[in-house]
Amino acid sequence: MTEIIGETVIKRLIAWGVHRVYEAPGRGLAGVLEGLRRHPEEIEWVVVEDEGEAADRARTYARESGSLGVCLTSSGAGGIHLRNGLYDAMVERTPVLAIIGMPRSAGDEMLPEQAGQREVNLNHLFLDRFPGCGCVITTTAQVPSAVDLVVGRALSERTVSHLAIPGDIQDAEVSEVHDVSGGTL
Repeated sequence: MTEIIGETVIKRLIAWGVHRVYEAPGRGLAGVLEGLRRHPEEIEWVVVEDEGEAADRARTYARESGSLGVCLTSSGAGGIHLRNGLYDAMVERTPVLAIIGMPRSAGDEMLPEQAGQREVNLNHLFLDRFPGCGCVITTTAQVPSAVDLVVGRALSERTVSHLAIPGDIQDAEVSEVHDVSGGTL
């Protein structure tokens, strides 16, 4: 089975010692979720009821385990609903990474049902509220270094970071890019 970028994201998290992620179901995460499906022995995938719970559980896990807490959700309202839990993590100086699945990259055509009021510039919102570190992926080649950057900053500064990944990039095959292995840590 050919590796996809969503799997590369998961493999980088595993390399950083992430053992559990909390997901609030939503659109725009298919590639990352496929990456989780491909590595069930290495990383636990916990599906929760809503985004607020995902952020709170990631924060609690990070605080109690000393590891990075990771929460996943979709863009728009999903990302906005992470705010309270992420704010608590920031105040507590607890390292948490929020991975946001976006519906498309800039060059991809948006489906009619994806357009409209539910889209929010989460990068602007998160960097304003959570000044730790954030990345919006625009090309597949950025993925390994972007994951390493946001995880490294969250852990070293004990803060909140976020990574936004468009669905078409998550689903892209790794063979479509030169090297997304990211090497070893």
